[in-house]
Order: sequence, then C-alpha cells, then structure tokens
Amino acid sequence: MNRKGQWFVVLLVVSTSASAVMEVHPVIPFKIKQLTEGWTTATGTWVSTDPNRPPPVPINTVQIDCRKTFKTCTVAQANLDSADGLVVTQISYKLIDWTDEKITAVSEMVFCDRETLVIDLRKKEVSKTYVSNGVMNCPPGLEMTLNGGPLTWKLVDPPNERVP
Repeated sequence: MNRKGQWFVVLLVVSTSASAVMEVHPVIPFKIKQLTEGWTTATGTWVSTDPNRPPPVPINTVQIDCRKTFKTCTVAQANLDSADGLVVTQISYKLIDWTDEKITAVSEMVFCDRETLVIDLRKKEVSKTYVSNGVMNCPPGLEMTLNGGPLTWKLVDPPNERVP
C-alpha cells in the first residue's frame, strides 16, 4: 500500500508444460485512463526504444498513478528475473507539468540518474528517459545510462512470448 492508502496489485500468470518450458504472461495490458480531472493512470510493460539496449529485466508489469493535486506520479513495477525472482518497486516522481495534452514528472536519484516520465495524452504514449548525471556509483541496473547516453523506454502491451 502506498502512502496515499491505495493498493497496487500486479498479476503474472505462470504456467508450465510437459516440455518444461515456463510461459510468463503479464496480464496488465497497455492502457491510459483519465479517471477524473487531475487523475490519470497508465499500465503496461516497459520496452527499450533502442533494440541494442534492452531493459535489464525484460519481464515487467507497470502501473502508473498520477495525481495533479498531490503533484506526484507513482510508478509501481514488478519484474520477474531468473536471478532475483519477483522484484517489486515503487518510485515517486515529482510532477513538473500537467496540460490537456501531456503529463511530465521527474525522479532524481541522489547519486545517480534523472528519470523523466512523460504521459502523452494526445498520442496515447507513455515513456521514461534515464539521463546520467555523470556520477559513477549508480546502483546495479542503472549504470547502463553511463555508457551510451540517455536511454528511453516506452510503455506497451505485454508481449505474448515463451520465456525459457
């Protein structure tokens, strides 16, 4: 439960077959919803816009909740990783702009990167961009931005693929 008393639930459907191949299907599709004036949500799966720099955890499910009155966007994310299992995170972004066409928010890690979250209401697109601040002691998984410049991810429908 987050500090505003809302529950974030992330569902993954996992099944196995006789060939011992595990299938993982995130069940939250890409969607942007304007629930009320000043309250917008989005769901989906992050994918990299650069095919040479995929996300460190390709199996992920995301729920975003933006509230104009609280001046925040909260991103709840569940990652399924063969090394770490299920990892759930929640990051708050400070709202910097809210118009009829676009919502923009930022999150800055003290010793690492700046993330900019953009919900384009007109184009029906959601993206987040990592930009390094040049400090070399980023947590594991975020150092990718130090080599190769900014990295942008886009929120999409989850793929329907087999994962070995």
